[in-house]
Amino acid sequence: MPDILIMWRVNLPDGLTELTLSREAPVPEVGDILIGTTETWEVTEVFRDTVGVRIYVRRT
Repeated sequence: MPDILIMWRVNLPDGLTELTLSREAPVPEVGDILIGTTETWEVTEVFRDTVGVRIYVRRT
């Protein structure tokens, strides 16, 4: 996943990371593996809202 599609990133205290994706980003499903420029994540939750798609991921 190109970093340009990640609009916002928040590290959560439980070890997960919340990513807000742009509307142009493909919507991942729970269990998908996302490969970024410097990190790889497993998708644990997906939320759609008016701004875009928020996903919770765990670093693999």
